[in-house]
Amino acid sequence: MKITVLVDNKVHKRGYIAEHGLSLFIEHDHTYTLFDTGQSDLFIKNAVKSNIDIHNTDQVIISHGHYDHGGGIKFLPKLAKAPKVYIQEKAFADKFAGDDQDLSYRNVSFESPLVENEYTIIDGNVKINESMTLLTNMPHTVLFEEISKGYFIRTDAGMIADKLIDEQLLVIETKRGLFIFIGCAHPGVVNCLSYVKKEFPNVPIDTVVAGMHLEKVDDDQLLCTINALEKMHIKHLVPLHCTGLMAIAAMKKIFKERCIILNTGDTIVI
Repeated sequence: MKITVLVDNKVHKRGYIAEHGLSLFIEHDHTYTLFDTGQSDLFIKNAVKSNIDIHNTDQVIISHGHYDHGGGIKFLPKLAKAPKVYIQEKAFADKFAGDDQDLSYRNVSFESPLVENEYTIIDGNVKINESMTLLTNMPHTVLFEEISKGYFIRTDAGMIADKLIDEQLLVIETKRGLFIFIGCAHPGVVNCLSYVKKEFPNVPIDTVVAGMHLEKVDDDQLLCTINALEKMHIKHLVPLHCTGLMAIAAMKKIFKERCIILNTGDTIVI
């Protein structure tokens, strides 16, 4: 398994550019997966810098319908292999974030060289191939986690709370255990991983690569989250994007070498 961070909020390497967003290129078992596209064409520029040929992409997964995860889709070139683009049906909703006084547009623009029927629009869990599964509709079973607040959908009846049910995560089954990729974990990262454990009982979790949306949680929730993750016996934890610097630092202190800090342009081989 080779994972390259094409887009993250942070960058250290010379010649790479970061932005608020996430994009990963996953190479496994001769299959090439683009997981999210950030908010612009940076994922393509950083791929070139990393000697990655985007034209080799077998499938594209958009984790949810926010601009910082799917905004780059409109820059995706017409690829010779015509990869499937997996996106949940609810991701096309008219999405906003903020409060009644200041709402910002969060939508993905799906205008791209891809025609509409080349999107694989799904509703529910889907098995992509023998080892890859997309999970969505994560149930809320953890008391200390709530759905991310401050997100809304515009409907004919007005603004309603966005329950973010379009978020999907990728599970890859390997001989080592499960590799799990999460865009923002809006339903709660422990809720997400608890659902994975329910769907894949008695299978160890090897690696979690995720935006965990912990930037604004209080100290108590952060401690509960870290304790819950520790009890899952995860071998490698890679916190990215919206996890937040303070949360990443706290995880590194507890998980030590098991917590791997990556930035835009970094690659890890497991």
